[in-house]
Amino acid sequence: MLAATSKFTAGVAVLLAAGLSALSATPVAAQDVRADLVSPVNPRSALACPSPDVYSRTRPDPPGTPTLVGVAMFFHDVSNLNDGDQTITADVTVMLRWRDTRLADQTRGDASADCPVPGTNLWVPVIEPDNLRSRQQYYEPRFLVNGRGTITYARRLLVQIAQPLDLRAFPFDRHEWRFTVWPVVSTSDPRISRIALTVSFNFESRKLDRRFR
Repeated sequence: MLAATSKFTAGVAVLLAAGLSALSATPVAAQDVRADLVSPVNPRSALACPSPDVYSRTRPDPPGTPTLVGVAMFFHDVSNLNDGDQTITADVTVMLRWRDTRLADQTRGDASADCPVPGTNLWVPVIEPDNLRSRQQYYEPRFLVNGRGTITYARRLLVQIAQPLDLRAFPFDRHEWRFTVWPVVSTSDPRISRIALTVSFNFESRKLDRRFR
């Protein structure tokens, strides 16, 4: 069995659309949302949070209009490579960003209020990798909202991902970690976009074997 504890730090970010509408063309108006999703978060503890009275379980955009969701994933560590069950375990921070104008408040400006997590009272996109085996949450999620209603939802997780490991070149094997994230919805529609993220890393099994012997 192989194990790796060396530090591995990387960040990847993508945009995807959640909603039952064609994704072949992005409206010009969506460019403003895209720019907002990659802007600084600027958290501030003294700002007023949205009232729960404005929360809604429905998507913030009207039917037929996709909701753009930004996905960022930051890798703190790859803690385990298991050649027995073909899995990789990693410590990651996953951030989702989207705009919900129902939560907007101009008094916040470009800063974001650090607010309690709304639970099931507010629509929140559910983004999952399709080869996820398990996850463990380290801390309570962070839920931040800026003046335009742009939400930043961050979680730090220990995840186990299924990953075939080709060891035919052992002990100089080289691996590419590839997985696909996609929005989890209650119905099936081929127009829902799936985003493939690829993370590459190198290691030599012989050196790892000497290190952990």
